[in-house]
Amino acid sequence: MYGLINQMRRAVVSIPSNIAEGHNQSHLGEFNQSLNIVIGSCAELKTQLIISKELEYLDKDNYLKILQLIESEGKQLQALISKLKEKPSP
Repeated sequence: MYGLINQMRRAVVSIPSNIAEGHNQSHLGEFNQSLNIVIGSCAELKTQLIISKELEYLDKDNYLKILQLIESEGKQLQALISKLKEKPSP
């Protein structure tokens, strides 16, 4: 259980960290790349959440609440990536 919690914490921390790092890049392409890494971290976190549920570390209500947050974050990221692709390069 400790190992799984540790992995989840790292994934959670990497999400805003990669957004911040990418935002400070000078090129839009680098920011997009960072956002794609964040999408991967969300997928990793979702997988770890499913494992936690299967191992009965989480009850159904908490599982569903957290899953909804992860999926909402993923949708917001996808929308941001789409908007950035529409933006003309300087």
